[in-house]
Amino acid sequence: MTVLQFGGYIVFLVVIVVCTSIFSDYLWGDIPDGEADKLSDTPGPVKFAELSAKNPDLSNEEQGLYRKFHIYRADGSSALGQKHDGCEYFVLDLTHDPYALETLAYYAKACKETHPFLYSDLMTKVRAEYQLLEDKGRA
Repeated sequence: MTVLQFGGYIVFLVVIVVCTSIFSDYLWGDIPDGEADKLSDTPGPVKFAELSAKNPDLSNEEQGLYRKFHIYRADGSSALGQKHDGCEYFVLDLTHDPYALETLAYYAKACKETHPFLYSDLMTKVRAEYQLLEDKGRA
């Protein structure tokens, strides 16, 4: 199987990887000193569909999650009433996002045991993208 065949799953599951990687300290109980008080006033998780649009007056660094994409699965399973109706997705920009390749590599390693062909395809992609960055002098 190729990455394209698993494409819908990648986007959805990368959310878990990204959130687990970014918030691992919080998820596993290693909350830094002083951070617990900040979390107590934080509302519960927000569904991606409820996110507001990007605030044009703020830079990306000055805001958190905002609605950026409308995603539809190629196989039609995201249609109303279908299996993936209402599923949440997170998109990685492998071209511009400096954290995307590392996140994709982490995801590939996480699925290696259960999806070895997906692992192979993803790592091939990661290596190719890193090579492009090296060729451009940005790695």
